[in-house]
Amino acid sequence: MGAFEVKLSEEKVAAAEKNLLRLKDKIARNPAARNAEPSFLAVLVGKASYMWKMPSGVYVIPITEFGA
Repeated sequence: MGAFEVKLSEEKVAAAEKNLLRLKDKIARNPAARNAEPSFLAVLVGKASYMWKMPSGVYVIPITEFGA
Protein backbone atom coordinates (compact mmCIF):
# COMPACT_ATOMS: atom_id res chain seq x y z
CA MET A 1 0.00 0.00 0.00
CA GLY A 2 1.32 3.42 -0.90
CA ALA A 3 0.16 7.00 -0.61
CA PHE A 4 0.03 9.48 -3.49
CA GLU A 5 -0.63 13.17 -3.82
CA VAL A 6 -1.16 14.74 -7.25
CA LYS A 7 0.09 18.22 -8.18
CA LEU A 8 0.20 20.04 -11.51
CA SER A 9 3.81 21.20 -11.25
CA GLU A 10 7.03 20.92 -9.25
CA GLU A 11 6.25 24.21 -7.47
CA LYS A 12 3.85 22.43 -5.09
CA VAL A 13 6.04 19.40 -4.32
CA ALA A 14 7.21 20.73 -0.93
CA ALA A 15 3.61 21.15 0.27
CA ALA A 16 2.68 17.69 -1.01
CA GLU A 17 5.71 16.18 0.75
CA LYS A 18 4.64 17.80 4.02
CA ASN A 19 1.09 16.45 3.62
CA LEU A 20 2.28 12.92 2.88
CA LEU A 21 4.67 12.85 5.84
CA ARG A 22 1.90 14.15 8.10
CA LEU A 23 -0.42 11.38 6.84
CA LYS A 24 2.24 8.74 7.48
CA ASP A 25 2.74 10.05 11.02
CA LYS A 26 -1.02 10.14 11.65
CA ILE A 27 -1.35 6.49 10.57
CA ALA A 28 1.56 5.45 12.78
CA ARG A 29 0.10 7.22 15.83
CA ASN A 30 -3.22 5.37 15.62
CA PRO A 31 -2.62 1.65 16.24
CA ALA A 32 -6.34 1.12 16.93
CA ALA A 33 -7.09 1.81 13.26
CA ARG A 34 -5.00 -1.23 12.26
CA ASN A 35 -3.81 0.44 9.07
CA ALA A 36 -0.44 -0.56 7.73
CA GLU A 37 2.14 2.17 7.29
CA PRO A 38 2.44 3.12 3.59
CA SER A 39 5.32 1.26 1.96
CA PHE A 40 6.07 4.35 -0.15
CA LEU A 41 5.01 7.98 -0.50
CA ALA A 42 4.91 9.69 -3.88
CA VAL A 43 3.94 12.98 -5.46
CA LEU A 44 2.68 12.66 -9.02
CA VAL A 45 3.33 15.84 -10.97
CA GLY A 46 1.98 16.88 -14.35
CA LYS A 47 5.09 18.77 -15.38
CA ALA A 48 8.57 17.78 -14.23
CA SER A 49 11.86 17.07 -15.94
CA TYR A 50 12.67 13.77 -14.25
CA MET A 51 11.83 11.44 -11.37
CA TRP A 52 13.69 11.72 -8.06
CA LYS A 53 13.62 10.67 -4.42
CA MET A 54 13.64 13.42 -1.81
CA PRO A 55 15.82 13.12 1.34
CA SER A 56 12.61 12.38 3.30
CA GLY A 57 12.06 9.29 1.14
CA VAL A 58 9.16 10.78 -0.83
CA TYR A 59 9.32 10.05 -4.56
CA VAL A 60 8.49 12.74 -7.12
CA ILE A 61 7.20 11.16 -10.32
CA PRO A 62 6.22 13.01 -13.50
CA ILE A 63 3.02 11.62 -14.99
CA THR A 64 4.95 11.20 -18.26
CA GLU A 65 6.93 8.35 -16.64
CA PHE A 66 3.85 6.17 -17.01
CA GLY A 67 3.97 6.54 -20.83
CA ALA A 68 1.41 5.38 -23.31
